Amino acid sequence: MFSEQAAQRAHTLLAPPSASNATFARVPVATYTNSSQPFRLGERSFNRQYAHIYATRLIQMRPFLVSRAQQHWGSRVEVKKLCELQPGEQCCVVGTLFKAMSLQPSILREISEEHNLVPQPPRSKYIHPDDELVLEDELQRIKLKGTIDVSKLVTGTVLAVLGSAKDDGRFQVEDHCFADLAPQKPVPPLDTDRFVLLVSGLGLGGGGGESLLGTQLLVDVVTGQLGDEGEQCSAAHVSRV
Repeated sequence: MFSEQAAQRAHTLLAPPSASNATFARVPVATYTNSSQPFRLGERSFNRQYAHIYATRLIQMRPFLVSRAQQHWGSRVEVKKLCELQPGEQCCVVGTLFKAMSLQPSILREISEEHNLVPQPPRSKYIHPDDELVLEDELQRIKLKGTIDVSKLVTGTVLAVLGSAKDDGRFQVEDHCFADLAPQKPVPPLDTDRFVLLVSGLGLGGGGGESLLGTQLLVDVVTGQLGDEGEQCSAAHVSRV
């Protein structure tokens, strides 16, 4: 960024002093909103388990998947829960996938003294043709078979499947669909370029003062104290460090 702007105005460094100094308006930062709070570490809690997260996500996504299923297979498609399934009756079921993988590493198997198991050797891949998909909702689970590609799906995927329960206790899948992407917020048009400056390797935690020079140079560049007019113009468009 800086080098492209500097190449256009590099001649100003060797030019004689001018009566009028170039000024560059800095882009405003008043519209910045700090949205990092959900990702900040708080108090450590071991009460949150994956089951609660999966159940909440399924409840939140169920209406979207039902709407998607009706668009995909028609408004007359019957949506049921696993506890309501009847053998041979075609319906739609919404749930969360669990992929049963026999080669998946398990710490419980490795440390089991009861079976005297040796540690599993490292593998280049952990998939196997015998892997199975299991669909879960709030109450029950059922194994899936039929028109569904096991190799392309993973644990935790929420989806809707169309098919019927069979006498062997499995669900024969005829088709499946996923929820649409969430609506995207429109990006406001900008009248000028704005940049976010990513900085690393300053070594501020060191005991000596070796990092002070680099830090001061960074401050001088960002504030427009160094460089030619092209670099100063680019520095004026840095809206966040």
